[in-house]
Amino acid sequence: MSTRRVLVFAPFNPYPPSNGLHHRLLQMLRALRALGYHITLAGSTLPTESKWNASSQHALTAQCVDAVNVYSATANDYRVQRLARELYRRAKHTPPLSNWQDAPPGMRRWFARLIERAQPDVLIMNYAYWDALIDHVKQHARWRVIDTIDLVTVFEGLQETLKHALVDSPHTTKEQARVLTLEYIKQITPAPAPREFQVYNQYSVAIGITRRDTEMIARHAPDTRARLLAATVPPVPLANTYAGAALFALGPNLFNLHGYMLFTANVLPEIRSHAPAFHLDVTGTFFARRAPNPTESVALRGFVPNLDSFYQNARLFVCPTAAGTGQQIKILEAMAHGLGVVAFRRAAENSPLVHGESGLIADGAPEFAAHVIRLWNDQELCARLGRAARAQIAADTASGRFENELQEILTP
Repeated sequence: MSTRRVLVFAPFNPYPPSNGLHHRLLQMLRALRALGYHITLAGSTLPTESKWNASSQHALTAQCVDAVNVYSATANDYRVQRLARELYRRAKHTPPLSNWQDAPPGMRRWFARLIERAQPDVLIMNYAYWDALIDHVKQHARWRVIDTIDLVTVFEGLQETLKHALVDSPHTTKEQARVLTLEYIKQITPAPAPREFQVYNQYSVAIGITRRDTEMIARHAPDTRARLLAATVPPVPLANTYAGAALFALGPNLFNLHGYMLFTANVLPEIRSHAPAFHLDVTGTFFARRAPNPTESVALRGFVPNLDSFYQNARLFVCPTAAGTGQQIKILEAMAHGLGVVAFRRAAENSPLVHGESGLIADGAPEFAAHVIRLWNDQELCARLGRAARAQIAADTASGRFENELQEILTP
């Protein structure tokens, strides 16, 4: 067991977890604790999502870290943010990944002092946006790791295009039909920008959460060690009934909104024509600026703090997400709760889902509908796939794979 010290920067409060990023960070912290590291967690009040509070900090120190340090943004930080945003806008210049909007000078000085105080052997950064907090020249002797989470320039490009297509611009029925297809997503997915790989090149190790991302980092950032560290989730023992609605648990982002709209436009009508009794529970909150219209056979349940009862009674889990980057944690969680999953291939390839064993994988909307109809009409098949899914998740967790791979990553 190690007695080394690690300083982890994660801008958002991850507790209680409400999305895949939070689950990822908590798994990383718990794995570090299991490996014997002394953990200092650093965050900031600057991001508007998932604000820090005293109860969350207390829970984190009780469960998985030794200390939590949160930077309190000042009035000057917000002035710097506004000025930087306006300068970039006027210059029509794309800001660097880590800039004064995300990491103003006061925050950089605070983090430098925290490093001096904590004296970590390992620095772990989450996301490229906050890379400027680390002076790589000054900290070159320390082992520096970045958990990329997403290829962020791909994420940004997809988000902006989907925002324009789904939210900002009025469009005809024909245009909407074009947007709500797998082919459209393939056409608009950008290549990652070289500036992103320049950031990763400064680190000792760059962690990819998917095989595709890791291979791309290895190819374009040769000065770092690219390592794959896919998430795991613990199995949840439930007495599944497989007698209720299908389930789709989503988060408030445009990728989930696109998946939901694609499903209701191109998949649901085919399902209803062959399985009129089909009904779907959708939990979670949608993208704030675009709430979907009510749809027959679909119940929008909103944010549900504990989904166990939904998982316990669900017949199957659908993941119609066609866009996005990173790993679909929702697929892992559904499998851990004993549900077979129907997913498009792009989402499934970053998960442990095995076609025909723990779920069904589709290459298009008609095939997705056919898979859902098949499961809806075969409760025993739902149960068989669900049991296999939970067993697969349990085996991965029991192996200690995540902790072992993390230990290798943290070893110079």
